[in-house]
Amino acid sequence: MKFALSERAQNILGIGLLVMILALFAAFLLWPEDDPFPPIIDVQMHYHQDAWHSFSPRAVIGVMKELDILAAVVSSAPNEGSFKLSDEGFLRILPSLTPYRSLADRHEWFTDNSLIDMIGKELNSGRYHGIGEVHMLDGQVRGPVVKYLLDEAVRRNMVILTHTDANGLKQLMDLKPEARVVWAHAGMTAKPYIVEGMLIRYENLMVELSHRTDLVDGDGKLKPEWRKLLIHYSKRFMVGSGTYNNSWWYEYRYIIRRIRKYLQQLPRDVAEDIGYRNAKQLYSITY
Repeated sequence: MKFALSERAQNILGIGLLVMILALFAAFLLWPEDDPFPPIIDVQMHYHQDAWHSFSPRAVIGVMKELDILAAVVSSAPNEGSFKLSDEGFLRILPSLTPYRSLADRHEWFTDNSLIDMIGKELNSGRYHGIGEVHMLDGQVRGPVVKYLLDEAVRRNMVILTHTDANGLKQLMDLKPEARVVWAHAGMTAKPYIVEGMLIRYENLMVELSHRTDLVDGDGKLKPEWRKLLIHYSKRFMVGSGTYNNSWWYEYRYIIRRIRKYLQQLPRDVAEDIGYRNAKQLYSITY
């Protein structure tokens, strides 16, 4: 037996369906996009010159507050960019010295002895909370510019964030074992067992995880080898956005969301250590 709805009943049903769809859509819009746990300290934010006009300091600080970014260690080329953000009145921007006049210097800065004067002058200003990101690879560590930078970092008890491979890191740490070093991007491509070996060998070493999309599988689940490493060395890891160019700035919200999603798969205390507590202690951040 077939039942035919009247035109009036069909209209009522259609209106009801439309109301339900609109209600679900409204709920989707109003529901918080992100779970704000854990709070985050971004230890590798860059505000290079190319970003100055596309992403205003006010917009950057506004997004940081919205996403519950407690603080950020910021470097830029030229260094003026870091102070554009700190001048916005957000007291938790920590400028970090980049030993480059421009991004073009990053490939050969360690050979340019004239940078020694610039580095010394900038550090003497007392405006910086750290050094780096500094690019130096295998075979680029020795020389007067790098020696001066490392000597000053140790003398001033400043943290150095370095972008290097495993061999470059060994050379740097063996040259100045007392230096407090953060390994940017966990070596970018270094396998977990390589990262663990470095942590075992160098007690002053911390590891930063930006751009390591290989921490998770295709479903966003932490890979077992990384999960084990992050839990066992929970006091040695930190997170960063790595906004090196404008394409990364456009993806900033996604980057922070991805970081939180894998941190939320860890025990709460581990997630909080990696998300913000380790950075707070390392950079002596007060708030």
